[in-house]
Amino acid sequence: MFFSKSLSNWLNQHRNKPSLPALGAREIQVLKLFWTRESANAQQILAAVGQNDTSLSTIQSTLERLYRKELLNREKIGRSYHYSANISQQQVVHQLLKDISHEISDGNLAPMISGFMDFIAEQDDQHNSRKK
Repeated sequence: MFFSKSLSNWLNQHRNKPSLPALGAREIQVLKLFWTRESANAQQILAAVGQNDTSLSTIQSTLERLYRKELLNREKIGRSYHYSANISQQQVVHQLLKDISHEISDGNLAPMISGFMDFIAEQDDQHNSRKK
């Protein structure tokens, strides 16, 4: 028990900092919207997200966090900021895979490729079983 806890603590302390900042569920939801449009203000994002469980101030905070993380650009137009994506979906996926590769397999791509192929085969099996 002591060894595994010590090892876990050591790994957390010596872990490489991911190059992509941590993202919450709402941040990912908002980023996805920017990958389908050129720019938007907070009101437009709120309309796209839906006002049922989200307020304008929540969206504004989310946009500010994404801007500070350098994932969104912003420009003041009139009385509001208009935001646009500073990173593409492909760049996010690339960076996540790179971080995972370094974190889990010290940059060795063989386990990554093998795991990815297993994932694809599993998805194909699920897809084929739904078609039947």
